[in-house]
Amino acid sequence: MNSYISHINFSSQITLMRKNGIKEGNTSRTSGIYRSCFSQYYNKIPPRRSGKPYITHILDMLDFCLKDGIIDPRVLNGIILHDVVEECLQKNSEDEIKTHLREVRSNQNEIDDMMLLTHDTDESKLEHMRSLLEKRNPYVVIVKSYDVYQNMSVDFENLNPNSQEIKREQKKLLEEFLSKQRPSFFSGIRVVRNSSPIRNILLGRLQEIDNRN
Repeated sequence: MNSYISHINFSSQITLMRKNGIKEGNTSRTSGIYRSCFSQYYNKIPPRRSGKPYITHILDMLDFCLKDGIIDPRVLNGIILHDVVEECLQKNSEDEIKTHLREVRSNQNEIDDMMLLTHDTDESKLEHMRSLLEKRNPYVVIVKSYDVYQNMSVDFENLNPNSQEIKREQKKLLEEFLSKQRPSFFSGIRVVRNSSPIRNILLGRLQEIDNRN
């Protein structure tokens, strides 16, 4: 079964979850991938430093992405799953991780994206960012951009000084990478009609952080 996400239903579900509380039942009209991940993995991930449940990080990222007009299912599913492997499955073998991801209806492209997004404990977070960008996967670049944007625009003051500095350096690497890309780099990504070029959207988000921090 394709893990397609109706962005209209998904957007309405984000609103409902923020209003009524985050419960598995609130996701009944969204994709199976979301429901499965919520029940299997999200409750295992520690709360944010702010004390908010981890799921608020995902909801914020989805909110930003959809408001920017990016509706590609592969991007949205990437946002949903981007921390699952690192936080919940890191003790498993690579084959076991891929089996878990297939169980939540990820297709092979999404599985490849998740493996790229997963930070290996043997490398620093900045080394991981450089390695990720070298792969030139546009879906992964979008997910990571919204990850860094959410961390720096919403959760930044709750990070310790070392983590804040790492986020600044990650942001800088993303900005340098994006500034060198042609708009065609993101040409395969689904967006709403008359949307701005994705490169400009992501750079705008990251540059907006400078006015906050």
